Amino acid sequence: MYGKRLIANPIELTHNTVKIKILHPDHGMYSTSNNVEIRGATSGLSTTLNGTITSTATSLVLIPSVTGGSSVTGFEASSESSKIYLKINNEIMKGTLSNLNVTSITRAQDSTTAVSHATGSTVELYQINKTPLTEINKIFTAITDVQIDSYTVTLTTAPTVTGADGTPITRVGGTQVFASENYRYETMRANVQTLELPRTTISAKLGSTSGTSPSGTETSFSKLVTDELDISLNTTVNFERTNVIASPINETNELSGVKSLSVLLDLETTNEKVSPVIDLDKASITAVGNILNDIDSSSDVYPTTDYNNSTEIDGDQNAAIYITKKIALENPATSLRVTFSAVKPATSDINVLFKVLRSDDSFDFDELGYDFFNTDGSPDSSVNTSLTRGDFQDYTYSAGIKDDGTGTDLGEFIQFAIKIVMQGTDAAQPPRIKQLRAIALAT
Repeated sequence: MYGKRLIANPIELTHNTVKIKILHPDHGMYSTSNNVEIRGATSGLSTTLNGTITSTATSLVLIPSVTGGSSVTGFEASSESSKIYLKINNEIMKGTLSNLNVTSITRAQDSTTAVSHATGSTVELYQINKTPLTEINKIFTAITDVQIDSYTVTLTTAPTVTGADGTPITRVGGTQVFASENYRYETMRANVQTLELPRTTISAKLGSTSGTSPSGTETSFSKLVTDELDISLNTTVNFERTNVIASPINETNELSGVKSLSVLLDLETTNEKVSPVIDLDKASITAVGNILNDIDSSSDVYPTTDYNNSTEIDGDQNAAIYITKKIALENPATSLRVTFSAVKPATSDINVLFKVLRSDDSFDFDELGYDFFNTDGSPDSSVNTSLTRGDFQDYTYSAGIKDDGTGTDLGEFIQFAIKIVMQGTDAAQPPRIKQLRAIALAT
């Protein structure tokens, strides 16, 4: 099997809804133009074949779940023309179910091959919640509702989940679901062992393919030819754009079969008796992607009911978060000040929050939510946007009564923690923070 094996039961079905959600961590496919191939989803329900069938047979008999019974638990018709989908060995077929008999069978579904099957062969129910698995184990030429760790695809046959429309949700698929994926990167190192003798040289050029940031709008699948970017081997390269090493299905459908990453090595010598040497057996690429998104409201997530505000006790759809440990004070304090130096490009943002346990609180510290500094997480005063990767600016955040007498009284507190949420729409331009300091003051 190819691609990444997903978490157990990664397919989220909603009753009577053709859109299904795929839970696929760090999939690298953040443009809706991406293709994805999903394989290995199963119903988890099976029985055995009662009697041998030939490659041309159009009926079969199932062995019941209970000795002497007249049915198989969970086996029922799909929503597609009341047909039941079955898989025996590698062949998929569909027919009409009546008790233990399946008749009017159409063989060799989904490009499988009709063959003979021996008595006792495993018969898998090849559908989930009345949706044929031929609609899930396939290539999808578009994805929607793209999140950093999930996306949705569209079926033809809506699943049936017990309950009212749009309300019940179930997770299915089993433990062997695989999905194709891209590898997104903004930093790369080409690792190639070389030998450059006197009067010889080795140069390298890179052909990369554009990608889309998790919350970005960049155009994916724009391929640079291999002579457009010079790189140094065995040296870390930071790119000005997000790039992808595309999955095979994306290379086929979006790049006309062209490889999404190529490195051209040019070996030269001025001495005809000597050549530079490269060891391709030990050549590799190290690619690093910045995990950065920008989630501000329910409209930024799917479904919208899953949205968690950054102030909530746990859960935050923003991926780049730093939270300090709980800090206990020997003496009560009444105000907080946080300072750091940061690079914040125009496409990014840094929001800072805090929580405090007051001296008279009866809550457990872990049960407390967070509050924004300055009501929205912004610094005490505006700071210039960083213009380069090394353009660090100073940031200050205050809560409680400030030195000038302004602010809202926090009351006395004995414990606190700081949460920093980093956001951005361009993963190649992430915020960077250093020299973090948090001070509790008694004003």
